[in-house]
Amino acid sequence: KKQSTVGAESGSDLQKPPAKPSQTLYLRNLDDKINKNTLRELLYYYCSQYGRVMDVVALKTMKMRGQAFVSYEDVASATNAMRNMQGAVFCDRPLVVQYGKSESLRVKRIDGTLGVDKRIDKEKDRKKRRKKQRKARVAAKMLDKP
Repeated sequence: KKQSTVGAESGSDLQKPPAKPSQTLYLRNLDDKINKNTLRELLYYYCSQYGRVMDVVALKTMKMRGQAFVSYEDVASATNAMRNMQGAVFCDRPLVVQYGKSESLRVKRIDGTLGVDKRIDKEKDRKKRRKKQRKARVAAKMLDKP
C-alpha cells in the first residue's frame, strides 16, 4: 500500500540542498555560553586532526551565536572533517556540519581570488565614485565663496 504524502512535509521538515564542496565548513549547534576566543581555540585544535586549518571564525552576535566557520587548506581535508565531525559531540552538543556557501576571505586572499568577487569590485567602484563626488562638491563650494 502507498501512503499519501500530501501535506506530510512542512516547511521546517524540508532540508536545504547541500552546498557544493568547499574548503570552508559551517558548524552549528555550538555552545553559545563559551567565550569566543576559547571557542575558536577549541575548534582549531579539534578540527586540526582532519587537516591544516587556515581560519576559524566564531562570532557572538545574536544572529551568529552557536555557529562558526572553519576553513581548511584543501577541499579533501574539509570533506574528511565534515564526514567525521557530523553528529560528533563537541562540548556536550552534537555538531551539525555543512559546507560553507562561500570561501572565507583568508582562503580567497591566499588563492588570489579576493578581488575577483564582483560584489567587492562594485563596492570599491561605488566608494571611488562617492569620493570623487565629495571632492567635486567641496571644490564647487570653494569656488562659490568670495
